[in-house]
Amino acid sequence: MKITTKSIFLTCCLLSCGAVFGQAHTLVYEEKFRQIDSTMILDGDNYRMVRVPVRDFDSLTKFAVIFPAPDGFGLGTQAIVTTVHSTEPLVSNAVIGGFPARVEVVDNLTYAVTGDFLGDHALSVYGSVGIIVSIDIGSTIVTISNFINAKNPANGQPFLTNLDIGQTANAVPFAQWGRYVDLQKAINAADTWIDYVRIVAL
Repeated sequence: MKITTKSIFLTCCLLSCGAVFGQAHTLVYEEKFRQIDSTMILDGDNYRMVRVPVRDFDSLTKFAVIFPAPDGFGLGTQAIVTTVHSTEPLVSNAVIGGFPARVEVVDNLTYAVTGDFLGDHALSVYGSVGIIVSIDIGSTIVTISNFINAKNPANGQPFLTNLDIGQTANAVPFAQWGRYVDLQKAINAADTWIDYVRIVAL
């Protein structure tokens, strides 16, 4: 299945991606299996395979949603699935567990110049890749989302640039231009992540 990525500011919305953004990348969903409770690392981030119960609103059919949940950031495992009661057909670009699905992967860079009360400034550039998987199981849309932070190639930290630039608000001379490109490693990790998303009827 061909799956496209769009450029959007992730923190504005993992759950409300607009269709106005241009296609940038092509990803492929290939179903993969992994034991529940097993762990994995994607682009330096820890994940744990989880199995979450959900139910179709009208038929009351029971399902298990299986996916790699973030397992870290000082919070432990965070596995969140949302369901929406909907009779509108999903605009599908994939099939997951035999059901129509829509997978969106959105990559973004955010550039920020900030100043303090002493007049000193900093340049911060950070990026992330957000993933939204929606599965149509009847009268219910099941949604799972995740995000992967881009890493600084020098130290692995989640800032591509994080520099004090002194009294000036002109950050351009401090730009680390070679880092402000497609977040390919994080995109590759997102492509792998979606392969482990599954849904099964119980």
